[in-house]
Amino acid sequence: MGDGVLNFFLVRVEFESINEQTGKPKKIKTQYLVDAMSCTEAEARTHQYLKGTVLDYEIVSAVKSPIEDVIRVEVPA
Repeated sequence: MGDGVLNFFLVRVEFESINEQTGKPKKIKTQYLVDAMSCTEAEARTHQYLKGTVLDYEIVSAVKSPIEDVIRVEVPA
């Protein structure tokens, strides 16, 4: 188990791109798992993470994830 209380939020983002073959706009949907204390903080952290992204994007949703913890295993070098 982890040392502290962790809250994970699933943040769904849609990027807007242009289909190079047709020239029409297309949406690229992706998801991020964000460690935050609230939906608002998860959205803010996602904006910070995506700062400087070339494509326009929209945060579609941010919901609390059922994931309770992340197990990190360090592999010896």
